[in-house]
This record gives sequence, structure tokens and C-alpha cells, in this order.
Amino acid sequence: MQKEDSAAPATQQPTTYDHFLQTHRSQLEGVGLPESLWKRLFIKLKAQIFDAADTFEFEYDPNTTTTGVEYRVVTKKALQPLSDVFVIDHAWTTTADKAREQLRTIPHLLQRMVRLTGVDDEADVTDEEKKKVLVDKVWRAMWRFNHTYTVNTATGDQMTMWYVMDEAGSWITHSDEPNFMVKPIFWLYAGIAYTLMWPIKPLAEEEAVTRDFLLGVTQQRRERFIAFFDDDRREVLAQLIEEEHAEATKNQQPQQHQQGVQASEAKKEGDDAPASQATKAKGKAKLPLKLFTPYKLVRAHLTRKEFIIEDNINLANIWWLYDRIKDFAELKNTDPAQQPVYVNQFPNDACITVKDLLAETVRGVLGEVPWLPLTYNLETQLAAFIADFHGRQEKNEDNVWIVKPWNLTRAMGHLVTDDIGAIVRHIEVGPRVAQKYISRPFLVDQKKFDMRFLVLVKSIEPLEIYLYNVFYLRCANVPYSLEDFENYQKHFTIMNYIEGAELKQIPDTEFIPEYNRQMPHATWQEAVQPKIHQLVLQVFQAAKATKNGIRHLPNCRAIYGLDLMVDADGQPLLLEVNYNPDTTKICKWSPSFWNDALAVLFLDEDKWRDAGAKVTRLS
Repeated sequence: MQKEDSAAPATQQPTTYDHFLQTHRSQLEGVGLPESLWKRLFIKLKAQIFDAADTFEFEYDPNTTTTGVEYRVVTKKALQPLSDVFVIDHAWTTTADKAREQLRTIPHLLQRMVRLTGVDDEADVTDEEKKKVLVDKVWRAMWRFNHTYTVNTATGDQMTMWYVMDEAGSWITHSDEPNFMVKPIFWLYAGIAYTLMWPIKPLAEEEAVTRDFLLGVTQQRRERFIAFFDDDRREVLAQLIEEEHAEATKNQQPQQHQQGVQASEAKKEGDDAPASQATKAKGKAKLPLKLFTPYKLVRAHLTRKEFIIEDNINLANIWWLYDRIKDFAELKNTDPAQQPVYVNQFPNDACITVKDLLAETVRGVLGEVPWLPLTYNLETQLAAFIADFHGRQEKNEDNVWIVKPWNLTRAMGHLVTDDIGAIVRHIEVGPRVAQKYISRPFLVDQKKFDMRFLVLVKSIEPLEIYLYNVFYLRCANVPYSLEDFENYQKHFTIMNYIEGAELKQIPDTEFIPEYNRQMPHATWQEAVQPKIHQLVLQVFQAAKATKNGIRHLPNCRAIYGLDLMVDADGQPLLLEVNYNPDTTKICKWSPSFWNDALAVLFLDEDKWRDAGAKVTRLS
């Protein structure tokens, strides 16, 4: 083990120990470092003392490690609990989408990571093709060693960082009863993250140092260990999980989803509806309707005489709001004439707007449907996912997945990969679903795209929904291929937040003729559009039928954005459902959108049908 240079200066030195505590106390308490070690840590960080080499060394032992590395960390001398704290440097900090590029371009990084991760270090890194293979091997191996933290960006978003400790930290082996605690800390004076390690049990001389790879994890613990195993051990565990999952599910009823329908049908209308003046219909409001909204697009495009913009929310009949209403019972009708107050959301619509609940809702009510990609909630269905992944791998089937946060938009935090280690490790970042990637999408100009459809929901009981006939495409910028998964502009379509990226969006009037040119035997109007209508209708039928699903309140209306793709065979596929979608682009191609939408939602049909509102009623 090489000893780090203890004289390496920090970019800014703390003044006193008291000042250090003022700026770092919350971190010290958060990681659980005993207070008796705080001053010792301050001294080491201030002087940049990395003295692990004085206490530890590496021992060759290929039989006791699980990560593929043939070395482990052992003590040079006996240690007592809480006798010292050691500062471990990070060899590499990256993001999932930049890691391969950095391995290719940063001098000596690839060679360092080859050695650290135990990948074949005899590979030729001067040959570009061989180097590409080696980069991929290291990328897949790094998930056995990575740790993670999140930073806030200048735009207010959060970015997930992955880091690899140096060998002194990375070669520590696992134990369910570890003798060391290992936690990260951010040294604010220099803006650098380090890892702290301190003994929590007595260690003899030449004893192996251990930590818990899944500290604090109690659920799906065995399944999550698959990410830390080398290929041979991973195969054994995956095979075992697949066999156990098959045994556990072989006697399940094939029509199990009917239980969800029956349970929901047993509930009467309004069971969950709070009783408040705002949510009890008291007859029709008088025209013109007064609408309060912070949305500039609504205020700019709403010109129908039946509506007027009202700046005082207490005088408005319609509240078209940004924020979610968390308690519908808190709404109060302040109009002295007791006219109804309408709001732009329904209770419990999270059953379709949250990604894991969308899959649960649809499959719980409808079973398997051709328009929803296979989806697993990694918080609760990890064993089922591993079984499926391993089965596909054994059959040499397409095994590319997209990992998504439960409740983020704009493709934030998404990962496209065929590596199970990367997928499982992303559970640490936050709740995730793994969804089968649409590997054979229909292409326009050799590029993939998705489509935004807008759905107007006027009533849940009875179900009354309308599909806005105008839609548009959001297109990728790089020709599609099932590789280079970190290339965002190849595999994703939302470019609004990518600096310098072209924002290519196509209206339906340009797209449909192109689709029909490529698919003359099954045109859009004949083969795809009816499937989309059925898809949209079934989404809301499922949302209504499922237990704890979307609830009917007579004073609720809503607009949802449904993002769809079409595969190479012409099958539409639902990606997600968004509440209160952005309407900037739809107003560009259909300036009458807000006139049409609000007329459909709040006026009688005879007042808007003859005016040519661009909608199709689906129920």
C-alpha cells in the first residue's frame, strides 16, 4: 500500500476547531462519528494526513472476497474500538453517463481502475477496439465498488455522483457483523469528498478489515447483494432467485387482477370524497365563469366569452393551480351565492401519475396489456426482476432496461443499461422502477421519438374523457442504435435542458403522412389511432376501478399529458402519465387549445361542439 502525501494542502484552511465544528457538526452527527474522534479528524483533515498505510496493508487472498479482487485489507497492528479515524481518498468520482467517456479520455484512469476492480490487467489499451472492450468491462465492474452521494446543481436539480474509494477502502471485504464503520464526509473548506473509517470492534494484528456493504438495508438484502458479486457468484445467486421465484409463483391464479376490480366495485361512489362546500356540486355556476390561474399561457390564450380571468382567488369559480391540493376538504367556497368552485385535479390520481403505481394500477385491474412495457418496482419486486433478467440472459434475449425514478419528469435520473449491477445499485439513489426498454422503436429520419397526447377528464363517475386531436413528437438528435446507452441525445427526446442541444419537435400534421409512407399496409388512422384511443380509455378505466384509485368529485376537472412511443410493428406503448402538463408547444400548433379544453371541461356540449373543438370523446 502506498502512503499518501500527508503534506498535500487544502484549498482553504479552517481557522479553529470551533469553526470546524460550526461548519461540519451536522455531517459528523449524521455519519455517526463518535465525538471522541472529532478533534482527531479535524487534525488529519487540516493537515491532509492520509495515514492508513501506517495501520493497514493488502493481503493476497482470492478465496474470501466476492467482488473479483484477489486482495483484502488487513491490520498491521491490533486496534481497539474507536481508537482512531482514518481518511480515505477517492480514486474516481463520476456520473453514470460520463463514466465511459472519462475512462476513455482521462490519462491513466483506465489502467488504475483495471487494477482496482480486478479486471484483466493484461489487456492492450493502445488498440482502440480492445480499449473499448476494456472500458466496458471496467464500467460493469465499477458497480461492485461504487458509492454514491447527491449534489445540487446550479439549476436547482439534483445530480447523482458515484465514487470509487482508493484501494484502502475499495478492497475492504464484506461482513454482516463488520469491525469497521465506513462513511463519506464533505470537507467544506476544500470542496472535496472523503471517506472516513473507524474501528467499532477490537481487531487483532493481521485481521481482515470488514464493512457492511448494505449498511442499514433490511429489505431484499440478499437480492441486492447481487450487485456486489463477481460474475461467477452473481450467476449462482441469480439462478437460485429465479428458481425460488418460479416456485413461489407457479400456483398463483392467472386472473389475479380480477380481485382488484371486485374490491374497487365494492366501494360506493364518494366513499373517499371529503365533504366540503368546494367539492359538493350546488348546481351550475353562472356564466361567465371566473377563472383564477397563475398560468401565463392560460391567461394569454383563453378568449372565449364564457370565461373571464379573475385575479382574486376568493371570487373565482375555477381554480386552475400549479400546486397539488393535498386536502380537498380544506377548500372553502367564499362566493356568497354559493356557486360551486371547480379545481383542476382529482383526488388519488397518483395511481397513474406515479410510475410504479401506474404499472401496479394497470396490471392489477387489466392484467398484461400490449401497450404497457414490462415494469418492476425495484423497492418491492426485485426478486421478480432478477428472475426475469436472468431468464432473458440465459435465453440470449434482448435484456436492455430503463431505470426511472418513481416521480421525476424530464428523463431526470434515468439510466438505460443491460447491466444488472448498475440497475440494482441505483436503488440506493432513491425509489426506482425498471422498465423494459423499447429496443425496436419506430423511427423518423432514423431517430427515435415520443409523442405527447393531452387528455381532458371531465368526470370519473360516469367516466367522461376526451382526447385532444392535436399531438406532437419530441425527437432524439442522434440516429438510433441499441448501443452507446450513455448518449443522451440518442436514447432520450427531451432536449429542453441540455445546453446546446437541438430541440426538434414535429406536429402531427407532418408526422402522420410520414408514418403512412413507411407503413402503407397499416396506416396511422386505421391501425394505430384506434389502439391509442383504447389505450387512453383503459388507463382511466383502470384508475377508476383500482382500490384507492382516482375518485369522483363533481367539482373536479383535469388535463393529463400521456407520453407514448410506437414500436417498429406499429404498437403504441405508454411511457408515463403527467399531471398538469406543459402546453407551450400545443399552443404553438393549436392556439385554440385552452379555449377548446376549458369549454369541453366546463360548458355544455352544445356550446362547444359546433365551434369545432378539436377533441374526440372516448367515453
